[in-house]
Amino acid sequence: MAKETRYFAWKDGKQTVGQTQEWTEITQEECRKICADSKARAVDQRRYFMRVPGIEAEDTCFWFECTYAQYKKYRAEKEQKARNKKIRKNDTSKYGSIRRLSLDAKYLDPSGNPFTLHELVTDPTTQFEDDLVDKMTLKAALAQLNQQERRVIDILFLENTDNVNEFKISAQIDVPQTTINYRKRRICEKLKNYFVKN
Repeated sequence: MAKETRYFAWKDGKQTVGQTQEWTEITQEECRKICADSKARAVDQRRYFMRVPGIEAEDTCFWFECTYAQYKKYRAEKEQKARNKKIRKNDTSKYGSIRRLSLDAKYLDPSGNPFTLHELVTDPTTQFEDDLVDKMTLKAALAQLNQQERRVIDILFLENTDNVNEFKISAQIDVPQTTINYRKRRICEKLKNYFVKN
């Protein structure tokens, strides 16, 4: 099933300053026409749109009209992601995929004597080994989450030092409480599945 895409322009074609912005839904053709018509204008006088993707691949994708500054930031982030992807692809072709090392795997030192990474980091007087394993496991689990899912974790758990409930968080970030709860449950399920498999 094809992903739905919706387009929104500023109401009356004008940005509202100092008040809540109002939007009008337009068609893809209208969006293209607005962009094509504004190409004759100076760069800072043109009308710009930026893409706001859904959380999941099949979610609706939105294009909202934005200011030149917002558009520049959006383009810079998009280009940075493309550069990072190219760098990762080049690194993979040069060095192969990065593999995980086991602390208990046997390795040979230059003299041919076997050792494990576990032996190198074990210190009976500290919790270094346990902390290291826990951090590595947690980091690997969190790597399964996309950027928006990590943001939900930050808001609900890391930044929530006062143990504010979902309803208050909902009001603060202007996202429905049911959406926050759904995302939290989906993230927890994803992390649970990761820990079960690993």
